[in-house]
Amino acid sequence: APNDNQKFCPDNATCGAPDSGENACYAPDLDHHHPQVQKDTIEWMRWLKKDLGFAGFRFDNTKGYSGNFTAKYIEATKPVISVGEYFDTNHDLLTSWLSSAKGLSKLFDFGQRYKLRDAIKEDTYGHLMDTFFGPMLWYDPDHSVSFLDNHDTAGDLNDRFGDIRQIAMGYAFILTHPSIPCIFWQDWQSEVKDTIRDLLAVRQAAGVNPMSSWKVEKAEQGIYAGYVGDNLAMKMGSRGWSPNDGSARKEWEPVADGESWAVWLRTSAEDSNNPVEQVMRLSGGGASILNL
Repeated sequence: APNDNQKFCPDNATCGAPDSGENACYAPDLDHHHPQVQKDTIEWMRWLKKDLGFAGFRFDNTKGYSGNFTAKYIEATKPVISVGEYFDTNHDLLTSWLSSAKGLSKLFDFGQRYKLRDAIKEDTYGHLMDTFFGPMLWYDPDHSVSFLDNHDTAGDLNDRFGDIRQIAMGYAFILTHPSIPCIFWQDWQSEVKDTIRDLLAVRQAAGVNPMSSWKVEKAEQGIYAGYVGDNLAMKMGSRGWSPNDGSARKEWEPVADGESWAVWLRTSAEDSNNPVEQVMRLSGGGASILNL
């Protein structure tokens, strides 16, 4: 088209209007200010929804353009869910972008990903207590999409979350805590699949959602322990811990565990549903559920 140089520049990052975000000359320079770019993008997204059945969208490299445009595209296409890839861990930058996007999009929680990985690898869980560069759970769990790996970290970046044991520990955390957890497809096809399925059943049984309460009981060398909502307790690390410690009555039942991690659900005299049976039912009776 004659006006392509106004909207799309494959060879450099200097065409069109000034960048509305961080310059990224490694990628084509799309001028989101241009009305035709906005029109084409919205029509393409509507086609993805109507003709191909997409329900949600992932916005790539959202540091490269203003969140205002993301909001515009979401308002025009109304997906079930949207998530932006803002590759940063800085509280101020993340909250600023979310504000510019009118809160319509979630964000991948890179801060949690890196702090959780370091905590597990070093067996030092104070990393998770960083409220500025750490988990978005501290300040905006409703907009957090937690994850361990993606096509970049498992691809060109060669920066996998860890070995199978560490990956299982990572899922034990993100699948039992607030935010919207995202499961990496390669992990779902690996030997950790049964653990993931069981933890999904635990999450459903406990009713965990992005706005569930979160209380950290311990986060130090060798031990992380915390409570999510009223009915779930979780620990990871080389040191022992149980929510039943110091209690005269066994109020919590273990429902899943692995090397260096465990999860419990609360029981009560009035509760006719055994949490272990409930998790077994939701998980399809998988053999990897904790043997009690």
